[in-house]
Amino acid sequence: QELAVEALKDKEHIQKSKEYITKNREFLISKLEELNLKCTKSITTNFLVDVSNISSNSEDLIEQLKKEKVLVTGTQAFKPPKNIYIRVSVASEEENKEFIKVISKKAKFKNQ
Repeated sequence: QELAVEALKDKEHIQKSKEYITKNREFLISKLEELNLKCTKSITTNFLVDVSNISSNSEDLIEQLKKEKVLVTGTQAFKPPKNIYIRVSVASEEENKEFIKVISKKAKFKNQ
């Protein structure tokens, strides 16, 4: 606990972390919207993506992404009206680019 309290006192690190998350979240959302995937607005490290343009069932897409070593989560815990969303977390720049590369293939395959 003491280390956590000390970490919260490091304002510079907190600011850099916020900027890093914002930059990478905006990158992800921008690239996903280029694929005609709608994203929820968020100020956190997570946001929802409507994947109905790629798959009629987000759980199927989640399994496909797992096979490509890309991990996202479903939204069943939130009880959405339809099973068309995945929950994406902001990660490292490298991981974010890999996610976009993999989901782009899924989107292009679906739209052919």
